[in-house]
Amino acid sequence: MYLDTTSPLGDSTASTQQAASLITLAAALADRSPSPGGPALAHDLAAVLRRLHDQVPGAAAASLLAASPAVRGDGGVAPASIAATSELAQAADECQLSAGTGPSLDARVRAVHVTADELVHRWPDVGEPLRQLGITELLAAPLPGLAGRGALTFYADARFPADALAPAAEAAAVAAVALTGLETRERAANLEIALASSRQIAAAVGIVMAQDRCSYEEAFQLIRSISQRTHRKMRELAEQIVYTGARPEGGGGRAATG
Repeated sequence: MYLDTTSPLGDSTASTQQAASLITLAAALADRSPSPGGPALAHDLAAVLRRLHDQVPGAAAASLLAASPAVRGDGGVAPASIAATSELAQAADECQLSAGTGPSLDARVRAVHVTADELVHRWPDVGEPLRQLGITELLAAPLPGLAGRGALTFYADARFPADALAPAAEAAAVAAVALTGLETRERAANLEIALASSRQIAAAVGIVMAQDRCSYEEAFQLIRSISQRTHRKMRELAEQIVYTGARPEGGGGRAATG
């Protein structure tokens, strides 16, 4: 069945306090200074997900399925399983992604709560494979504020108790906070790297200008041509030039502007 996510799913002071503590965790992870790149972000999302999983009664596994360029690079516009608490959750996500259909994909827009029999009936392409994985019930909720980008799914091998609905909805809100915060952190880290690389390249261009007595454009084009011939990134060449004070081999003569 589909759940109406516009109305409260429950009223629990304890679960609200748990959600507040998890939001604090998500914010703390977002404030850390990571080594940039998708793996670091996915690792931190998994840490949040494990905590969320523990707050939902009856959950055997959980996964976060979302479109996230910060995790998957510039091509990350399609949904992917970017964090999971177990191989079971990962396999369940991949089953749905391979088929291009399933409750977790539908839950990006509206919450879904279905039993194994409903899985087979509503999503015949994935229902039986999910049941063969041992999944008897599934509870998935969209990530609030992220415009259909993803869903948080809890998988169970027995019936979810009635008090699982409210913490599951709160967990989806926390997951949205975590994903947004961590993506912002990654963008900031990548921007710092881009700025550092730009400065390194500018310094290397200055060295070549001094050695060859050429213009900025000529020096830049020379480094770029070496990059293309040697199949090395310009920032790597720039680092070598700055470190050694000499142009890399394969540079040839003074570059001409054209």
